[in-house]
Amino acid sequence: MGEITRRIALYNRAYFLAWQGLPDRTKALSPTLSQSLDAAVRSQIWNGETEATKIAAAAVKKVFGPLAHTIYAPPLRRRGPTPFRRAPRRVG
Repeated sequence: MGEITRRIALYNRAYFLAWQGLPDRTKALSPTLSQSLDAAVRSQIWNGETEATKIAAAAVKKVFGPLAHTIYAPPLRRRGPTPFRRAPRRVG
């Protein structure tokens, strides 16, 4: 029973570290992010990794690929061209 408890605690800590390191904007824009992190953390634990920080870093790197070191939050997409604003007219 001790091994199962250790793996659960390791999973919880690693997932928490990976999730807390991501900006809220990235979390909101990626609906399957939690599932991807879950699968990445589980695979690291299954492969025998025992350090939570290494597991979290590898999971983020696996999900985000080469941009993982920047923890990139994509910009919001606009729905069309933005109109130019006119300068206020002088009254006088």
